[in-house]
Amino acid sequence: FRIADVACLFKTRSPLVWYLTECMAAPQKKGVLIQVAAISSFILSRNQYANSYMAMHMGIWHIACGSHVDVKRVASHLAMSVHETTARQALATMVDTSLENLRTEVGQGQKRYQVLYQFVLDNIQEFLRVWEGGTGLKNRLICGTACTAIGLDDCTDDAFNFVDRLMRILKNERAELTVQKIVDLDINWTHVSNLFCTKYTIHCMREGRKTQVVPLGTNAEHEIKTAGMKRCLNDFFTQAAVSPEYALTLIPWVGGDGGSVLAIDRAQKYLAPTYDPNNPESDYKTLQNILPTIGIWHEQSTAQNTIAENHYGPVATNDPSALSQSAACAGFKRPTNFKDYSNYYNLSHSMTAFWETQILDCWRLELGLDHWNKIIPYSHNLSQSNRVLNLEWFLEKAECIVNCYMLLDAFEQALSAVEANESVPDPLKFPVGDPYSPPVTSHMNNSSAKESALSAHEEKKEFTGDCVLANSILFKTVYSWWIEASYAIPEGDIGRVWEVMKVNCDARIKQS
Repeated sequence: FRIADVACLFKTRSPLVWYLTECMAAPQKKGVLIQVAAISSFILSRNQYANSYMAMHMGIWHIACGSHVDVKRVASHLAMSVHETTARQALATMVDTSLENLRTEVGQGQKRYQVLYQFVLDNIQEFLRVWEGGTGLKNRLICGTACTAIGLDDCTDDAFNFVDRLMRILKNERAELTVQKIVDLDINWTHVSNLFCTKYTIHCMREGRKTQVVPLGTNAEHEIKTAGMKRCLNDFFTQAAVSPEYALTLIPWVGGDGGSVLAIDRAQKYLAPTYDPNNPESDYKTLQNILPTIGIWHEQSTAQNTIAENHYGPVATNDPSALSQSAACAGFKRPTNFKDYSNYYNLSHSMTAFWETQILDCWRLELGLDHWNKIIPYSHNLSQSNRVLNLEWFLEKAECIVNCYMLLDAFEQALSAVEANESVPDPLKFPVGDPYSPPVTSHMNNSSAKESALSAHEEKKEFTGDCVLANSILFKTVYSWWIEASYAIPEGDIGRVWEVMKVNCDARIKQS
């Protein structure tokens, strides 16, 4: 359902009605939305069965949002949505149809020894408040687990072969694997350095692919507990018709956050001693054939929180490289809890703004300008003098910026002595400027001026590098990987996402 599609339908089928409503809604900012809502209510008031334009979707939306019963009733009387009973009947019909189709597809895939769906689960809560007093009535927090089956396309036939995976584990060829070996051998650093270049895509989803999502029925289990995780997995597999007889050959793929993955690992560990080799369904009962993985969103959020915790610094600091300074200048609120996933979008908005600002400052240095407000006049002068720069020039300069300000080698160079900066090639040398001194206003007396000067950031006497520059380079480096993942996910480049996730996991292993 899209408002634009409904608007196009109304405009084609009823041009006169559309023109009249357009004249009345023209002064409004969201004129098309107002027109669609008005025409949909007109149609529903005329025919209660013509509810698929917008009324049915509004009724389902009210149920999803938990709107008050009076709000639902008023919206139904105004023909803005269908009645709650109608919306719930529609939801029940859709659930029955989608589950039946899911069971059929899963069964057909198992007969071909293929896994066609991934299961993503997470805990859910709802706070039930008591509005009227009574004996035994009190506010309650009810908890449970929700799961969604996500369709898998373009997978090889033996991608989820349980026997092959088990034999690889028994070979134990990765027993001597270290973090350094992962860095040297397993990460495609050549591709990671080519950020934002769509011509360097590794593996994209096919054009026009739409992911098929089937929500399963929720249950009242606590998935963070071992017994609760076992029961809720059995419940979801039963709903999706995952047969125990194929547990010896197929791998059910289950995703979730870090707590869910740890709960599955813990359940597999505790159930392993109960394995019965004579029972063909023992792998299903002991969850030994399940492959748990962390979801991409949770990996992104964890990486972002880790970067923020490392680079924000204290609330009051004299370090110019601390993001707290940037947040204070830009008017962003400093996060109080860096482990809170609910702050994901606000934090990404602020940190992306900081990252883009620092990248623009790198372009200022590359262009040889002494102030950031000269960037726009510089571009205008190029345009007026008919000296517009081509894409190859920008790619060449961007590579210089990456090599000088966004690599771990540059980070180590900034921490080294001043002589190390002189020994590198000219394109990789850091420009040396005047020592920073905080601005002092004219009305400040001598004592306050001295206090302000003393509060400026100073390096330790025995330290010959530039810690501020090093921290800034490290932030741009690690957050660039996060930026690449945020671009690769909507583009459907699975390969780029996989490379960035390996980098993030490697960085987290080093920190632990």
